Amino acid sequence: MSDLTFIEVQEGKSYQSGWYLYKQPLIPHRILGQAPLEHNEYLSKLVAWAFFNGLITESTRLNSVVRDAHIDIDKFYQMVSDLRNTFSLRKRRPSMQALGSPCEISQLAMFINFENDPTQELSAKASKVDLKNVDILSFGSEGKSLIGSVDLVYRNSWHEVRTLHFEGETAMLDALKTVLGKMHQDAFPPESVDVFCYSKNLRGVLRNTVYQLLAECIELRLKPIDQEKRRRFKALKVANQMYGLFFERRGVSVQKLENSVDFYRSISTNKLQGSPLLMLDKEVEYQLPQVVDGFASEGLIQFFFEDTDNGFNIYVLDESNQVEVYHQMRGSKDEMIASVNSFYTSNVNNDSEVSSKLINFNLPQYYQLVHAEEGEPYIIPYRNDGGSSNSRNSKAVNA
Repeated sequence: MSDLTFIEVQEGKSYQSGWYLYKQPLIPHRILGQAPLEHNEYLSKLVAWAFFNGLITESTRLNSVVRDAHIDIDKFYQMVSDLRNTFSLRKRRPSMQALGSPCEISQLAMFINFENDPTQELSAKASKVDLKNVDILSFGSEGKSLIGSVDLVYRNSWHEVRTLHFEGETAMLDALKTVLGKMHQDAFPPESVDVFCYSKNLRGVLRNTVYQLLAECIELRLKPIDQEKRRRFKALKVANQMYGLFFERRGVSVQKLENSVDFYRSISTNKLQGSPLLMLDKEVEYQLPQVVDGFASEGLIQFFFEDTDNGFNIYVLDESNQVEVYHQMRGSKDEMIASVNSFYTSNVNNDSEVSSKLINFNLPQYYQLVHAEEGEPYIIPYRNDGGSSNSRNSKAVNA
């Protein structure tokens, strides 16, 4: 039986911090003075390196010295088992066709909370929650992310193995952005996608939620983009902060979103070439229609639609009546409204009775600016693209 020993070392004069791997049992005189086989800042990379280089077999005994990481020996054996059940060690040569094509991810495994597990700090009471409504990325009244570390191990179409590590409150967001960015728009989906979780508490919930999120994001990334429609996005609340994952042909970007006006501005300014939405030039003075100016109300977010020959203008007034003006050449008003409302409602603290009572009042208000054939333009509540509620029974014409 062979031994492998993993030793965590803190920052010091003689050693780099991180993890050291020795092909020795955990006996001081067998290790002291010996050069380590390998060193890495992150344990997952060292375990994966040992596994893929054939150093860990069924009979290998694993040992460890842990300083700060949320690790015990059971986690070591479990990760090795998960790697063995997911990845073959049989080396295959990539085909000439694969080498002549852009690199694609063929096998992907995600490891949650292997080194850093925030759920260890949860009390027994906090762990007994409604599992159907657990927000794992913004948990409880403090809005804490229950994902402290994410490790990615993947094999690509050139038969190379890569490992990546992310930690901190935004580990999940950073991991998604990185792995999705390695999938080009025309790539095939990975042959296999697996998620493994090592949390002390809520392990099944975290594993299933992350798997569903990862699968959804991969689908959004690889689904063909219709140039006639606005690009796709996924809103995520992480540690009480809203972020938007925006899926574009050339990659995936992340935007921090403070409110629904920020959200719509992000959709507008981070766009595909040929996007249907263009913001009017800020250097050019653009007169706000007097009827809109007179309808402005502090404390509300208001959207005013104005039909034009080429589409429609949008005037957005925030709670302080600061205005943004957009010119939409193509696209659906209803889709835009659904996007803004979806963002806004997901940003409401569900634990707050006050917030839930005010949600109907605080949702953005939508109006249609109507230019009648005769008389002054006027404002009516917006209903849908099929037609707005027109109490004056006047025919609307293009501005």
